[in-house]
Amino acid sequence: MIVVDASVAVKWLTGEQDREAANELLGSGEPIAGPFLLRTEVAAAVARKARFGEITRDDAAAAIALWTGVIRSDVDLLAEDADLPRALALSLELNHPLQDCVYLALAERLDVPLITADEKFAVKARRRYPHVRKLTGRH
Repeated sequence: MIVVDASVAVKWLTGEQDREAANELLGSGEPIAGPFLLRTEVAAAVARKARFGEITRDDAAAAIALWTGVIRSDVDLLAEDADLPRALALSLELNHPLQDCVYLALAERLDVPLITADEKFAVKARRRYPHVRKLTGRH
């Protein structure tokens, strides 16, 4: 099992750089997990892309429709309630946003790798949890 954050999941839905690597990860057969937060963060990223003209409204609607299918069939969403105290501690320790640290706390609790496309977060998080990996084509 692996935990992915929203920076990876949004690549499944849009034409972002490293989409192929993200799709490779999705099709790998490896069980994928994330906190409930993942649902909203990915939808918010799609909406932001549409608001800023990076994708069309139709593309955004199609991405959201695809996303609801992905979260039903390919991603195990887990409640983050138990991870919030640890996420807060990590956020303060790493001086990084709480939302990202929710993914890190979940990966720590499950003792599984965390995959992120966010290089800055990966570097910080690796200082605390060595099983953080930056998304590449080798997953």
